[in-house]
Amino acid sequence: MQPVRLIDATERSWDTGGNRHVDLAYAAPDAKAASFFTGRVPSLGVVRGFICSKCGRMLLYGEPNPK
Repeated sequence: MQPVRLIDATERSWDTGGNRHVDLAYAAPDAKAASFFTGRVPSLGVVRGFICSKCGRMLLYGEPNPK
């Protein structure tokens, strides 16, 4: 298995037009936006992906934020 970067998420911003890629993250199932102004949900960690170079099977793992 070799690491891959997942790039289907983009961060929208007035100066980038939504073209800046961001790391995928995960949150608690009942998480609510921390702030009405930002609309951001608190992240528990990032998603890392690995792919088999022979069969193409991809595995995703959650990597918790450092404490």
